[in-house]
Amino acid sequence: MKTTRLFSAVGVLLIGLATATTSCTRTDGGTGRIHVKMMDAPSPYDYDAIYLDVTGVEVKVNPDGGTEKWISLSTGAGVYDVLTLVNGTDVLLANEEIPSGRIQEIRLILGDGNTIVVNGISHELIVPGSSTSGLKIKVDEEIGNGSDLTLMLDFDAAHSINVQGNGDYHLKPVIRGVILERAGSIHGTTTVVAGGSVAVIADLNSTTTFTTYTDRTTGEFVLRGLPAGTYTVKVYYPDSDRAVVFENIIVSANTVTELQ
Repeated sequence: MKTTRLFSAVGVLLIGLATATTSCTRTDGGTGRIHVKMMDAPSPYDYDAIYLDVTGVEVKVNPDGGTEKWISLSTGAGVYDVLTLVNGTDVLLANEEIPSGRIQEIRLILGDGNTIVVNGISHELIVPGSSTSGLKIKVDEEIGNGSDLTLMLDFDAAHSINVQGNGDYHLKPVIRGVILERAGSIHGTTTVVAGGSVAVIADLNSTTTFTTYTDRTTGEFVLRGLPAGTYTVKVYYPDSDRAVVFENIIVSANTVTELQ
């Protein structure tokens, strides 16, 4: 999905926030509300489903005038097929008030019921190491007294699944944290191409790229969680270097830009 810088920690690959951090007005005491959602983008691989067993969400907060601490959020625990969370569809994992201050990181806790379905056959999705104790995503974001903050966990299915030589499937999640209030989207529809998805790559000022794949049936795509700026968008077709190029595409915060 994305080719922003990758970081390795706690046995899981993590991608940092895609939007620049800006400060809110700090007020000693008080609370703000955090909404934690999860989404994915279409994968070029023919997986039938990727089920994540989400059991908890925690945030590490440095409260105004207090001491940093981990807070367990009331979580919509369940087993989610992340491949259905595409093209504008997401799931709300947590929605709760927390002390105002700086959110340093978030921890997504998985249970043992992670599976992948390939060609109609279900396989255990093994989480190596200690990842089940919490997949940490760096945030470093201020939440002000009385404010709302929506954090989207953008799961990258295309880079999170590793097939081992013995046929086992390992999950090494690549997750990007996005503050939705400061991010925009690009939406478009391409001609449906027989035999697979079409890659869509958005290049921000020649410094950062974001990648997704079109829906195999409708040709639709949505690039969500994009920092505001000017993009060059390239739509590639399978087994070809040919691309349709759209230049000077303006993305604004909290806005959907339609690609014509």
